[in-house]
Amino acid sequence: MRENFFDKLKRLDFLLLFFVIVLSLFGILMIASATRGGVKGISSSYFIYRQALFLIAGFLLFFVLSIVNIRKFESFSLFLYLFSLFLLVAVLFIGESRLGAQRWIDIGPISIQPSELSKVFVLLFLSSYFSKIKGRTPTFKEIVNSLILVLIPALLVFMQPDLGTAIVLLVGWMAVIFTSGARWQHILVFIAVFLIAFAGAVKFGILHDYQIKRLTVFLNPEADTTGAGYNITQAKIAIGSGGFFGKGIFSGTQSALRFVPERQTDFIFSVVGEETGFIGSLLVLLLYLIILARIIQISANLKERTGKIFSFSYAFVLLFHILVNVGMNLGIMPVTGIPLPLISYGGSFLLANMISLGIIESFWVHRKMI
Repeated sequence: MRENFFDKLKRLDFLLLFFVIVLSLFGILMIASATRGGVKGISSSYFIYRQALFLIAGFLLFFVLSIVNIRKFESFSLFLYLFSLFLLVAVLFIGESRLGAQRWIDIGPISIQPSELSKVFVLLFLSSYFSKIKGRTPTFKEIVNSLILVLIPALLVFMQPDLGTAIVLLVGWMAVIFTSGARWQHILVFIAVFLIAFAGAVKFGILHDYQIKRLTVFLNPEADTTGAGYNITQAKIAIGSGGFFGKGIFSGTQSALRFVPERQTDFIFSVVGEETGFIGSLLVLLLYLIILARIIQISANLKERTGKIFSFSYAFVLLFHILVNVGMNLGIMPVTGIPLPLISYGGSFLLANMISLGIIESFWVHRKMI
């Protein structure tokens, strides 16, 4: 018997949806607090309204994707992959430059960051690619072929330049081959290759000096507190000043006095730490843990291979974002420009996460129909 719209809605994972809504609304609250008084001449309302607009659009996409049987459209994953490559090439020629990077395409009043959408499309395509390999482990040649497929968008993103997102694409690829059952020997070989390639990029000047400084300054931020180590130092001061219970929402002084740069994006966790303290920060991390656990549980219960691979790989990418962002705010991880999921300001990043969650819900809603 064919299910109607409301039958499908009842099959949604409401636990996952509830905590996503809670974190998203909390994110808007934190953005409002982080931008009060304006940022670089732009009013706080600009950031709040845009984030709210993208959140509404994101939830609309989430529900549409949840109701649609994504498995029937899996063949479109190749088209989406090619479309993401087209956008990544286009942004290098017609993209808008901001803060020394060319990452945005302006469509009227809306700016789209193709690199964020590429995370979803590339991950879905790779999941579909490996779903066709059943009953055996992927061969070394198949893994190399998939690496080439992810290196193309990763290099295009790196050229913008956007080192953080390029790393995320490779992390997503690593999660896909792990979930697909790749041999540990193969995984270790590729990790070694990546480390050698990174060392070579540093040695031969492929990485810019500022990128190297960002990646290494966390080891000793006090050595350059007014330069490369400034962001980390101020973020740590903000978090430390929050104490156990925090100063209260809209009562943080480090953000209000604009000591913390990029406080609405990469360093928004410092605002969370200062205003909600250790308890509030811990609750935020607990919410993330619940979301991650639920996505992994969905992946484990799915019989459909593409959904299983995509769900687990997305959870791994989400975890990577959280660990790196929180880590760089605490001064224990390199500064790579990786935002905090559902909380940091950024429309394309928010849309990418909502699309990914919608795809996961689609696999879950239609699990008995496949």
